Amino acid sequence: MSWLAGLLIAATVTTAQGTMTCTSPYRGGGKPTAQVLAQVLAAHAAWQRNAATAHAARANLCGADLRETRLTQQNLAGSNLQGAILSRAYLGGADLRGANLQQADLTDALLGQANLQGANLRQASLKKAYLTDANLQRAVLRGATLQGAILTSANLDQADLEGADLHQANMKHANLRQARLGQANLQEANLWDVNLGQAVLAATNLSGANLGYAELTAAVFEPPVSALPSIARLAEAQNLSQLTFRTSPHAFIAIREAFQRAGLNQQARAVTYALNRGLRQKAPMIEQGIRLILFELTYQYGMSPLRPLWILGLLVPVFAMFHMSVLWRYRHCQVSMARRWWWHGCRVSWMGFALSALSFLPRDGRRDRMSIRLMRETAPRHRARMQRWTRATTRLQSVVNVYLLVLWGVTTLHMPGRMSSLFFASY
Repeated sequence: MSWLAGLLIAATVTTAQGTMTCTSPYRGGGKPTAQVLAQVLAAHAAWQRNAATAHAARANLCGADLRETRLTQQNLAGSNLQGAILSRAYLGGADLRGANLQQADLTDALLGQANLQGANLRQASLKKAYLTDANLQRAVLRGATLQGAILTSANLDQADLEGADLHQANMKHANLRQARLGQANLQEANLWDVNLGQAVLAATNLSGANLGYAELTAAVFEPPVSALPSIARLAEAQNLSQLTFRTSPHAFIAIREAFQRAGLNQQARAVTYALNRGLRQKAPMIEQGIRLILFELTYQYGMSPLRPLWILGLLVPVFAMFHMSVLWRYRHCQVSMARRWWWHGCRVSWMGFALSALSFLPRDGRRDRMSIRLMRETAPRHRARMQRWTRATTRLQSVVNVYLLVLWGVTTLHMPGRMSSLFFASY
């Protein structure tokens, strides 16, 4: 397969430098006869096996008129089809890995299950082409025209679709993971159940696009505010909270407001989380830490409104364990040797939880009296130290409790992100 690796490198160089000079005898629209085409394909097959073999030659059909030609299941890997006219051609299951199809005309071509891995399709015309189950992994489709193309279940993993025209294309179930879609036109495209994980959607026209059940994990989402997808369908997308942006968060703000107007509060909170997480990652280091601890881990900027209550409940046994460790240390010296250890353990456990629960009481003399009553069996020489410890920990726990309750109240009132805006510039 060294020949394919070499062709992929050559295709990359060609793409960077521009269009290759066509040296085919069919340039300008010449149409090879069926017999000549069979000879070209046979020589190409021999070239793939061993380029040094006699009569072996890479297929050079650039500029040739191959419209409606039957090339089903043919091995054209590494062939030169630059500028070829392949409209309505039958290429189902064909091997076109690393082929040069730059500026080729593939209008209405049948490419179902074709292997176009690493192919150069820059500025090619694929209007209404049939590409169901086609393999376009790492293919270059910059500036290509795919209006109305059928790409259902196609593999476009890491494909380069910068500036491509996919208006009304059907890409249902397609894999667009890590695809580059910057400045592409996806207006009214069907992207239902598409994998857009880590894809780049910068300056992409998504007007009216159907993103229902699309996978959006780590996708860079920066379409123009005037070219947003269908909000009703976007609400069905997976992992809205994992969207990212590089420069502008304006699209996040626009879709969050659209979700709020539509009463889709959960989706609005997911976008708010993605927005504020992105802002945190771009903030200075100290601010990142504060945002992470106070707002992201505690309630995810409103996306998890019940998380503060869960943390609140979890802190009761956590602080109780601190109290129990201290009580065990300072009460153990005065416990009678005749008393059973398990009885002492139960007493310490009960007192630890009771002291932890005191943090929910108002800060007044009643709380201090109850804490003193709980420690009446503590050795007198340790009682003052225990009182200082209890007072400090219960006050700390009270502050944390109040903060968590405020977070829960803010999220319950549908104001995600409001708490972080008290301290930082937030959206």
